[in-house]
Amino acid sequence: MGISQTVCTVDTSECAVIGLESSGGTACRLTACKTFPFGIGELVSDKGKRLLKKVARQVGKIKSEEMVLCIAPETYLPLPAYFPAGADPAQYQELCRMEAEYFLNKPDDYSCDVTGYGEMTESLHEKKLLLFYPAEPCRTVSDMFSAQYPVRFSCSPHLSLLQLSLYENKPLATLELENNYFLLSISKHGRLEKFICRQVKSREEAVFFTIKELSGNPLLRETGVQITGSRADKSIITLIGKETSLKTKPLGIPSSIPISNLEKFSVSSPAAVKAISTALMAFRK
Repeated sequence: MGISQTVCTVDTSECAVIGLESSGGTACRLTACKTFPFGIGELVSDKGKRLLKKVARQVGKIKSEEMVLCIAPETYLPLPAYFPAGADPAQYQELCRMEAEYFLNKPDDYSCDVTGYGEMTESLHEKKLLLFYPAEPCRTVSDMFSAQYPVRFSCSPHLSLLQLSLYENKPLATLELENNYFLLSISKHGRLEKFICRQVKSREEAVFFTIKELSGNPLLRETGVQITGSRADKSIITLIGKETSLKTKPLGIPSSIPISNLEKFSVSSPAAVKAISTALMAFRK
């Protein structure tokens, strides 16, 4: 019997609900995919309950005992750290709590995702990147869903996007251009190799720092860069490509991912891509 996974992505300007089935091997089948033209800001506004009902109806149509959430934070605060190799989830949680107390003024106001960072080495300690991000409004949205459906776990979009690099034969470079920050990451085989996140106050500032970082990285000449985010409109993607001479394209699903039924649904939206990558991560947990 196959395993069914329901994922809801709540992004900055849109939501997506997908259903993905796995027979236990590497192949998967997409059973549902629907996007909604509103994001996290609208869900926590006065009309949030009404909008939540629209998303919840779609979740209810998918036969799954639980769901996974992928919710966009306002920004990221990255912190490299070394953890004991082979630590279990409980140890990671305690170590993250300790790091947060040293790193943040109000650690209880933040959530944290943990991912491998740099090359794997045979050592007593493993390098990790702690991605701290404001718990709100993500926590409020998660509570809204968990009041109606069992939520297996919730994560940030960047953690799930690392899954896409497992299906690429070269490093995967992604650029996120949001209202509050720009984020450049390069990942390979599901691990981060490079991570840059800078707070920005305007479109011009985002473009300036983006061009500066992209132009100074020779690896991107080979890989190109996939661009997403609320500021990633056609004009800014064209401008970045012109100024850096890099191959740029919107965030997308790698053609090598063994998912059937993709042609029956619209999966081009960033929220749908993030939902599918989150489902793939959930199958591996």
